[in-house]
This record gives sequence, C-alpha cells and structure tokens, in this order.
Amino acid sequence: MATTLQPKSLRVLLIGESCQDEYHYGECRRLSPEAPVPVFDWNCTKVFPGMASNVKANIEAFGCKVDFISNNPEELLKKRYIDDRSGQQLLRVDSGKLVSQPLTESDFYKKCGRIPSGLDYYDAIIFSDYEKGLIPWDVANLICSNYTGKIFVDSKKSDLTCYENAFLKINEFEEEEALAWSENSEVIVTLGKAGAKWANSYFPAPKVDVYDVTGAGDVFLATFAVLHTSGETVQASIKKAILMASKSVQHSGTYQLNKNDIGEI
Repeated sequence: MATTLQPKSLRVLLIGESCQDEYHYGECRRLSPEAPVPVFDWNCTKVFPGMASNVKANIEAFGCKVDFISNNPEELLKKRYIDDRSGQQLLRVDSGKLVSQPLTESDFYKKCGRIPSGLDYYDAIIFSDYEKGLIPWDVANLICSNYTGKIFVDSKKSDLTCYENAFLKINEFEEEEALAWSENSEVIVTLGKAGAKWANSYFPAPKVDVYDVTGAGDVFLATFAVLHTSGETVQASIKKAILMASKSVQHSGTYQLNKNDIGEI
C-alpha cells in the first residue's frame, strides 16, 4: 500500500547525541594459548553514523530538510566485533560516556538561528536523547515550552517531565525506570519483536529473521515522526513505523531506509 503523503516539504529540527558505530568483521577459529578465549582474526571494518545521526539519515530518506544540533560523533564510539561465519556479535566496546559540550540556551538559539517565537518555522522538533549530556533537562523544557508544533522524543531520561506536549517513544525497560512524564504527553512503548503499545492498544510486529537490532528505535522514531507530522493518524503511523523498524533488524549495522522501503508504506 503506497502512501499518499508528501513529506518532502517538512522542515525538521533534530537535537540529539551522535556516535560513530564501528563494525569489525573477522573469524574465530581457535582459542588463545594464553587464556580460554577465542582469537579474533580481523578481516575488515565498516563505519556507520549512529544514534541521532542515524535518525537524521532516516528522516532525510523521506525527503525532509533537517537542521541538526549534535555533538562531535567521535566523542562517543561503539566498536562491535562480529564473527563473519555466524554473524554473531562477540564483543562491544564503548568509548566516551558524556559529550564535552552540553547544549545551553544561548548555544541553542545561536545554532538554530532563531528566537523562541520563530521556532514555528519547523514542522516538527525531534529529540534523540541518549542522556549523554547534550540535552540538559532545563534546555529541553525551554525548547518545548516555546514551540507549538509537533514534538517527538526518544529519551533515556528517567524524569521526562521536561518534554511537554510531546510524543514520547520509550522501550519497555525505560518505561519501568521512568519516574514521571508530563500529563499532556503521549507515550508509545516499543516492545521489540512484540511490536508497540499506545493508549492501551497493542500493535503487533511482523515475524522476521532478526540479524541486528542496532538502530531499530531510530528508524521507528524517524518514520513515526515524519508520517504523523504529514497527516497520518497515530495508529497508522505506529503500524508503519513498526514495519520499517522490522526491516532494519534484518540488516547488519545501522540501517537507512531507501525508496523501496518507503514505497511499501
């Protein structure tokens, strides 16, 4: 079923932490003589934009114009070691816990180039908040308080009350850890292979062979935000976001939607 929406004219402000995702591929054919651990014989490395950068790539896949506020992605590095024969991840090594420059109020208006009353230039504001220090609670609250359009949030904050009047996308573990969220926000909980839930309704996911779940939430966020801002109902946007996220998990590494994917919705 092809979509009749025209999201190409959307202007989106995206704020969030970015990382560099490195995939190191090789083979494990023997154990180390020094310890009972496998020896990884490296073959090649592939690098992907991760976290908020992956959200940006997927928003742009719909033809949207994105203004992006983020950190230097090299501050946050994720190295994954993958066995070529099985496709299994053997080890993940993370470098960098926090970004070096948290976003301040003055920096925000300097970077986006607009005063508070001018934020309505954007059709939507999206937060990809990995709680790595880029988005302080008070800055998030300030932005949401000065914007009247649609706000979409994927956040690992436990106190989500800073995101007023927003669609909050969290997973089931983040739902358990959440202390509070604003009463005027809508909460969508992603449930992995079980799909998602919203407003006491459950939305199943198609059965697919899962190869790599990295970035599936980014694909969900981008798809839901673009489609709902373009006029789709919440229910239809969730169903199509689940479909696109299910496509992403069938590939290795972070996945960027393409025209064929989008043509299916």
